[in-house]
Amino acid sequence: MPHDPHFAPHAEQHPDSWHRHTHAEGAPQVEHGARVRPLILGVAFAITSVLFIVTCLVIIMYFNKYATENRARRLETTVLAEGADGSYARRANDLASLEEFTWIDHQTGEVAVPIEIAIEQIVTQYQQSASARR
Repeated sequence: MPHDPHFAPHAEQHPDSWHRHTHAEGAPQVEHGARVRPLILGVAFAITSVLFIVTCLVIIMYFNKYATENRARRLETTVLAEGADGSYARRANDLASLEEFTWIDHQTGEVAVPIEIAIEQIVTQYQQSASARR
């Protein structure tokens, strides 16, 4: 017996009462979405798109605010950024001590040399040791 390829027989030959409809039920319901309304679809798409963009902007603004506050909190709690504990004065003193002769120990005669002179002395020492090795 040949089989019609466009017809698939039901697995259940005798449908139960749920599958059977009577005239007492009236006309069947209209198919949902049978009539497409492009205007309503366009409005729904536009509203969804606007809400998505607004949500992204709110998230970006929140992240930037949070990151800025967190970065400022981290930077402003460092010793150099506060300045209230005299760190600016200490830094200025440290930088000044690199530019002048200062005593380290009077008894031993140890003196701190300015950084520029110290660099010149070290370069001279390396040049002398290099020429002595030749």
